[in-house]
Amino acid sequence: MPEIVKFGHPTFPPPCADQHRSPHRGSPVAGRASLKRKASVPEALAPSPPTLAASTMTDLITRGIDKFVELEHKRMRLELDLLERLRHEEMERVERMRREEMEHELRLMTVIASLFNNNNSASSVNLNSSSSTSAGTQPPSGDTS
Repeated sequence: MPEIVKFGHPTFPPPCADQHRSPHRGSPVAGRASLKRKASVPEALAPSPPTLAASTMTDLITRGIDKFVELEHKRMRLELDLLERLRHEEMERVERMRREEMEHELRLMTVIASLFNNNNSASSVNLNSSSSTSAGTQPPSGDTS
């Protein structure tokens, strides 16, 4: 009988293998090992090492992509928060500058008004003194002789 080596252990075909005929060819199937019995369910479901490695790599890639998307969303939220904060600070700065400008204009107008009032009172004093001299009257002097 021919010896068949499978997985490093010699096996012998059963005696009825010589009498078995293939339905497809009509010739005897001599020298063939008997068909393996069906694998048990846990063995059938257990992935082979290359499949397991591919599955692990796929899982790692998927987790990496998910983590990248999560971090990208976090970065975009932080960027939007930063832009909102900067916009708010810029609005406060512009408002503060407007207030300072209005205060400066108010002080300037106050100074101009006070100068105008001082100038008017000085000119009215000058007008009074010039009108009294032009009328021919002498301003009083301290000398009565």
